[in-house]
Amino acid sequence: MPADFATRGGGLLSLRPRAFIGASADVTAADQDLAGMISRYKDLTVPIGILYGTDDRILDPALHARSFITKVPGTDLELIEGAGHMILISSAERTAAFVARVASRAAAIEAPLAPVG
Repeated sequence: MPADFATRGGGLLSLRPRAFIGASADVTAADQDLAGMISRYKDLTVPIGILYGTDDRILDPALHARSFITKVPGTDLELIEGAGHMILISSAERTAAFVARVASRAAAIEAPLAPVG
């Protein structure tokens, strides 16, 4: 994590009681909810993109990203060599370009709105 994550990256916001309680609830519910989520991966119909740093020490790209793309074909996986977990901060421009690319895929398949009237 970048040295200035607490201030520049918003890390200190996680210490607010509401944020801490919410994150704790998510972690404790994960064991109960994960199997149900995985069973629904086959139903996903929107474009999905996963962006990982190859040096992420919190979430292993091989374990998490690569296993996901085997379950959801067509997932756009991009790895940033040498980047860690905080890619939104350490690789902001590359992250923005990735999000724009995945969003454009979503916009391309979105059905046009029917005329009103």
